Amino acid sequence: MNIDKAFGIEQKKITVRGTQYTLQNVPLKEFYKMQERCRDAHANPLASELYDEIFKNVIVSPKVSWDNYDDVDEVEELMQEALRFLRRREKPQADEIAGKEQSEE
Repeated sequence: MNIDKAFGIEQKKITVRGTQYTLQNVPLKEFYKMQERCRDAHANPLASELYDEIFKNVIVSPKVSWDNYDDVDEVEELMQEALRFLRRREKPQADEIAGKEQSEE
């Protein structure tokens, strides 16, 4: 087991629409707690709260928030990359690829 990965010290640089971001992972259990905190009383995910957590705890450089964006597609692209990183997935899953192909048609 890689200790840095286990304790969320792992970092990765990504580029979304020409901006380079540095993401820092959180421990896997903390990621699940983060998701649990960001649900309503009926266990429905609250994207705005989860994204707040990602802005605050995962995107370490440049420090950004909702105020830095006016394009929903850019925010969604950034968050999908961050979630993929948090889930320890380097490549998009088949359902993510299928969804992207359908949206391009």
